[in-house]
Amino acid sequence: MLKRNLANFLTLLNLLFGLLSLVWLFDGKWDWAFYAFLAGIFFDYIDGFVARITGTSSEIGLQLDSLADMVTSGVVPGILVFLYGRDHGLVEPYVYGAFLISLGAAWRLAGFNIDDRQTTGFIGLPTPANALMWFGIILTALRGEGFWSRIYGNIYFLAAMIVFSVWIMNAPIRLIALKFKHFGWHENVLRYAIVIVSMLMILLGGLAFVPVSVGLYIVLSLIFENQKEIA
Repeated sequence: MLKRNLANFLTLLNLLFGLLSLVWLFDGKWDWAFYAFLAGIFFDYIDGFVARITGTSSEIGLQLDSLADMVTSGVVPGILVFLYGRDHGLVEPYVYGAFLISLGAAWRLAGFNIDDRQTTGFIGLPTPANALMWFGIILTALRGEGFWSRIYGNIYFLAAMIVFSVWIMNAPIRLIALKFKHFGWHENVLRYAIVIVSMLMILLGGLAFVPVSVGLYIVLSLIFENQKEIA
């Protein structure tokens, strides 16, 4: 019983931390919301791995995973951008444009569930990566000082990024799947390179480099992964 439902339990933890992230966003506890989000995507990352090694992958697990992702990586970034925009000069009705992020995530997740081309890679930016990008942008903008804060806090930049975010999640672009089925170096060299370089950039430059690392991921995918024809 426990083994059969362990992966689904981890998926529910993803959902739980997504809900906690929302609560703390509305309370203005931006850092707590970010940490809850990170916990959520951690459980999102390992639930599939656990399902594979325990041989308990199931249809209900697939659907539950998308429902949890819709909250943690779909609703959360939409609310994050909405609250920041509302408090920093983005007036009605334009501030509601932030919810396009959530709508784009819903479309991407629904498409993922019925797309058999995405078993070994992704087509369009995964919603966790998109949400992580938004946390990097907004938390950096909240600092209110420095080069990156001025860029990320610019209302026109945010509006452009909302449009880009919705597009890149649903674009017919093949991206490298960063979920490791095994940890051999030869088969995963590009994955390791993306993870290591991204971690170094973030450790040295802070959260401002989270969107930069997502951009690097997209560019490397365009160079290496899109040499394969999308059927």
